[in-house]
This record gives sequence, C-alpha cells and structure tokens, in this order.
Amino acid sequence: MNTNSMDGPIILNNVSLYLKLCELSMKDFRNSYNKCLSYPQYKIQNVNEYIEFKNYQEELEIHKIRVIINTVLIFESFVNDYIFKSKQYCQQYRDTLEHAYLKDKFLLAVKLITGKDYDTKDNEIWNRYKEVISIRNKLVHSNSMNIKRENIPTSGSARKVIKYMKYQEDKMYGNYSYKSTFELENIFQEFIENLKKYDKNFNFPSNYLHK
Repeated sequence: MNTNSMDGPIILNNVSLYLKLCELSMKDFRNSYNKCLSYPQYKIQNVNEYIEFKNYQEELEIHKIRVIINTVLIFESFVNDYIFKSKQYCQQYRDTLEHAYLKDKFLLAVKLITGKDYDTKDNEIWNRYKEVISIRNKLVHSNSMNIKRENIPTSGSARKVIKYMKYQEDKMYGNYSYKSTFELENIFQEFIENLKKYDKNFNFPSNYLHK
C-alpha cells in the first residue's frame, strides 16, 4: 500500500503540534523560574538589580500564560479528535457537541461513546483541567475592570499601590501559582491514562504521548 497516496480523506489534527508547543513553553517557563530564584529579593542591593529581577519576573509571567493556553489547546484539540475518530459518534449530536463548552463537550462525548459517565467527583486530574480552562478563558476573553479611584491607596509607598493593583488583577484573572503551572507538565498523559479506564477501544496514537 502506498502510504503517500493522496486518495481518500486526509485527517489533520494539531494535538502533537500543541504538545510540542507546550513542551517548549514549559522549558522557557522553567528557565525563567530558575532565573528568578537566582535573584532572591532580600539579596537585591541596588535599583539595577531590582529592575533586572522585575524583568525576569515579567518574563516568567509571560511563559506561565503560554503554558496555560497551550495546555488547553492540547485538551481541546484532543477532545475534537476523540469525537471525530470514534465509530460510535452519532451525527445527530453533532450540533450539540460543536456548541458545547469544552468541559461539557468532553463529558457528553464520553457518555455517547462509552455509555458511561465520566467520574468527576474527587478526580484530581479533572479538577486541574477545569481550573486551567477557567484561567485560560479569563486570559483569552479578557474584560476590563472598573476600580473606584477612591479605593486606591493614596498614602504610603508606591509599593503599596502596586500591591493593591496586583491584588485586583489576581481577583480578575485568578492567582494561578507557579507550582500549579509546573503540575501541568504531565497532565495530558495522566488524563489519557485516566480516560483509558472508560474507553478501552479507542486507539491512542503514540505521538500523543511525548517523551
């Protein structure tokens, strides 16, 4: 059989691409994290060192956002691929699945394909995915926040004002910790292993599981 034949449909999916993107983002995030560790704030001696530390910290935040967004890209791409490749996928549910929220789409797909309810109770992997999807949605669909001027501190140091604004940003976007970001490194592999318990017939391509 000619594997290069252009006859028949060609299925394109970006799961593997997003996995690679997430690997690269995680590598950059880890490097930035180590840079910040090399600049503990209590050892900063002058303004130049403080500016350099703040630059590293900003870089770290950027890479954290990349990891979060790319992790959800993997999940969304996989869910769509999972639905498309299933022989049990019912055409009548196409519109329902197409317009469902991501986490609801996955739960409905598992139910339709396996006839089983995906157990979300005390499921740490699922809870982490729900959290990262929520943070990703806030980042991607960013809204402005109205902060009353009278609530902003007018006395004390500039650091006090910055701290207050950072608190408001955390309320707005969610204060997703660096530790939580590191935990996303292997979450997709863990997720697939968990899903295998429900659907033993699905053929998981080896390139989904990066080394």
